[in-house]
Parts: sequence; C-alpha cells; structure tokens
Amino acid sequence: MGAEGGRVVAITGTSCSPDNRVWRDAFVRLQERGRVVFSAAIAGAVFATLNRGLCRQNDAGMYVTAVCGVLDLDTRTLSFSAAGHEAPVLVRGADGRCASLETEGGRILGLLEGGAYPVSTVSLAPGDALV
Repeated sequence: MGAEGGRVVAITGTSCSPDNRVWRDAFVRLQERGRVVFSAAIAGAVFATLNRGLCRQNDAGMYVTAVCGVLDLDTRTLSFSAAGHEAPVLVRGADGRCASLETEGGRILGLLEGGAYPVSTVSLAPGDALV
C-alpha cells in the first residue's frame, strides 16, 4: 500500500467470488483503514473489522482469505496476520533457507463473525526475502 513513518504494508489474498467482487470490496476497505495499520501495526484488528463488515453484507456466502504484513524498515521487523491464508515464506539471505512463518492465523473473512486474528512478529536480516 505504501510507506509511512518507516513502515510498509503489504497484503495478498484470494476470493471465492468468480468476479472477485468480495476481494475487491475487502481490499478497498483495507485501503480505507490503511492509516490504522501504518500507525499501530495492528493487521489483526483490521482483519476483525473487515470480517465484521463482510459478514454483514454477504448473503451469497462468499469469502476472502488474506495475509497482511507491516514491515518496519527501521527495526527490520515484520508484523503479520493471516485470515485463512497461507503464511508468508521467509527466504534467509545468508544461506537461502526457506521456512513458512509461524502464525496461529485467523478464520477466513466473510463467513462467521467474531474470532481473533493474532499478529505474529519476525526479525529480518539484510538480504532476507518474503514470498
């Protein structure tokens, strides 16, 4: 989404909607709440808000899976939350090792209200990459 105060926000996800309407609408809601993520690195709270909104406007039973990460460029830490989506994979620059980042994860967005979206944090070293 962009950088502010030394932070960069990235989000990726999938929608079960054939026309991607559900994902598009969820992404627009995330953009509208981007300032919250930038200022407090609380991706999980953003997912909880999105889930509530999607559940209330989802008569067709469509859903979204997503992962949202906030990278603090000053501290080289990544805070991320998953909503029914695969966790990011970390590729260590020092030796090329790959590992799926550990996260409790939260439920998919749009089907059931409530639930927690825990935020996990990992430290990054120079040369590390996320995929």
